[in-house]
Amino acid sequence: KFGKMSESNEKESENVRAQLLKEDLAKDTETTFQEYKEYTIKVVRASIPNILISMGGLLQDTLSILFIGHLDNALLLSALGFGLTWGIAFSQGVTYGIATGYGVMASQAYGAKNSYKLGILYQRSIIIQLVVATIISLFLFFTKEGLGILNYDPEFSQTVENLMIASIPYYISYAIYETTMFYLMAQNIFHVGAYLLVAGIISHLVGCYFTVQILDIGLVGVGLSRSFSMSLMMVLLFIYIKKYNPDPASWFSWRKECLEDLWPLAVDVL
Repeated sequence: KFGKMSESNEKESENVRAQLLKEDLAKDTETTFQEYKEYTIKVVRASIPNILISMGGLLQDTLSILFIGHLDNALLLSALGFGLTWGIAFSQGVTYGIATGYGVMASQAYGAKNSYKLGILYQRSIIIQLVVATIISLFLFFTKEGLGILNYDPEFSQTVENLMIASIPYYISYAIYETTMFYLMAQNIFHVGAYLLVAGIISHLVGCYFTVQILDIGLVGVGLSRSFSMSLMMVLLFIYIKKYNPDPASWFSWRKECLEDLWPLAVDVL
């Protein structure tokens, strides 16, 4: 009898354990599904603003092409297309890469809840960006000579140079703007750039109309308009951070520590 009772108890225990295992698996599956759902929602929310920003950037360049295209001047139109490509390749590409490198380290600092490190890294990255943007700007002053080495037509080279010089404030503002945007994205703030881009597109539209259609200064007007719109976006971004920064402890006045270890950081972000 005792043997049968023991065997019966073991079977009952196994049934209980099997039932508990099924319940645990069901809970784990439900939890995993919920986690994936939440993760997917976060990815979509973060992706939509970035998609709009990418599309908006192309829209700004399209507006420039439309205004110059209405002038029926093949030289200006070709110089604009070349200048935009030249700027993306040798200016925006470099400074955006630096901002991306900073963004990785900023996310780590914010994840570790180290507000001071987040702020110091930001200040160091801004210094690096300003140095790099200044060097790039100096090269832009000699665009004509550079294109001459590549055997481009002198008139075409001069036209491209006029655009690049007028766009220098744009490239400097762009470097600061992108670094500051990654400062916010490290804190899971993604939507701000989309709103700022609307202001940038509108200001660029008005600026192109004023400089190209009214003042009739061609590519110089496009360059000045791009510079104004990017500078405006940068200022509005600083205003947003001043009022709505989720981690105000990381936004402090300039410290001497930001001048330390600049070279190792430059190597890392580059």
